[in-house]
Amino acid sequence: MNIDLNAVADMIRDVAATEILPRWRNLAANEIIEKDGPNDLVTIADRAAEKALSAKLVSLYPNTLVVGEEGVEADPDIMNLFQQDQPVWVIDPIDGTMAFANGKPEFDVMLALVQGNELLAGWIYAPIDDEMIMADKASGPLRIIKNSAPQKLTPPHITSLKQLSGILGNKLLSKEHRDYVKSKENLFTKMTSSVCAGHDYAMLLRGEAHFAIFGKCMPWDHLPGLTMLSTLGFVWCKHDGSPYLPGDTNGGLIIAPNQHVLDEIRALFMK
Repeated sequence: MNIDLNAVADMIRDVAATEILPRWRNLAANEIIEKDGPNDLVTIADRAAEKALSAKLVSLYPNTLVVGEEGVEADPDIMNLFQQDQPVWVIDPIDGTMAFANGKPEFDVMLALVQGNELLAGWIYAPIDDEMIMADKASGPLRIIKNSAPQKLTPPHITSLKQLSGILGNKLLSKEHRDYVKSKENLFTKMTSSVCAGHDYAMLLRGEAHFAIFGKCMPWDHLPGLTMLSTLGFVWCKHDGSPYLPGDTNGGLIIAPNQHVLDEIRALFMK
């Protein structure tokens, strides 16, 4: 399937400009809704952005399907679309909804295109910074900030664990496991806590971090970033070492710049 990365990027920017940014720091109380509790929110902007982006994508690329975070919240059976033969757009309309709802800038629009177990393309857009990172299988990730010339991102050069900086995602990791991981942080250059998936993957893509451990692994949080990292040679698996595939929703996730580092990280942290 031939994808115009720039055309899709323009769609994402347009949806952010029309459905998301006008509502940032401008939400009424009734436009912020709790899903599973006060730390799991959805806003009118999430739902409007997912609806608009879904319509634009299917219009430009007929015979594709859509799995969006808010669509799955309304109808969990939508997850079954990952089992179809058609290409599937995976949408996180606002990753970092808590930050968005609180008027903070750490949120992103994330999009992936997958077909079966094949990761075809990915986009991460930070509206406040106007930073777009995108890639497909034929090209490495490109970073564009405020319509500047595209910057081609390159793989990190790692020869030892001591050179590594890591990201620890706190969601769904037990306190015991978090404490255990943190007890090993002196083995690395730095360990930081997750901001939101979009910001975390942008750090990995820019070379500001080199590995990540997540407990939560919903497809819309990870497929956009994994698609782009794969073009840089990154590898990943669930905590138990099994493959993480489109449609998976549990098992945690470990990401590293190569198989050797992945094996070392997993042996060190998955006690």
